[in-house]
Amino acid sequence: MKIVSGLLLAGVVLLAQASRPVEEFKTSAGTVKITVVRHASMLLEAGGKAIHVDPWSQGIFDGLPKADLILITDIHPDHLGSEGHRPG
Repeated sequence: MKIVSGLLLAGVVLLAQASRPVEEFKTSAGTVKITVVRHASMLLEAGGKAIHVDPWSQGIFDGLPKADLILITDIHPDHLGSEGHRPG
């Protein structure tokens, strides 16, 4: 039963990663990549750095790079939850 549960969880994580909207664009300093995680949560990647913005605890951060910097833009709990996954 544990194996089946583990496989189902792995499938959910893979589906979540595959369906994440990702936008890439070129700048004079290099490519910037924006990955939507959930609600206000997103990942910005540029210059070899990973910046997690508003890492809400209901977001799935599995498979994303460890945070070099975390930005919180609001005081409400949907911008930084107290439980669940944490980037980095």
